Amino acid sequence: MDEAFERFLNVVDVEATCWADGPPWGESSEIIEIGICVVDTRDWRRVERRRIRGDDDAWNIGALVVDLARLGRPVTA
Repeated sequence: MDEAFERFLNVVDVEATCWADGPPWGESSEIIEIGICVVDTRDWRRVERRRIRGDDDAWNIGALVVDLARLGRPVTA
């Protein structure tokens, strides 16, 4: 398929752990999910999307991240 240069736009969204008042002692931010979406700039519609999720068993997720990322899982504090 012959495609015009710059027709498709790759959009990348990185979601990471975070805390409203900074990380608790000994914690650091970790990537929760990377979202990738391809948009056709001719009509601005999404033509493909993918997501890569991290290992959620290792996360110490606070309420802020659960709310922002809409993860729908219990808060660990």
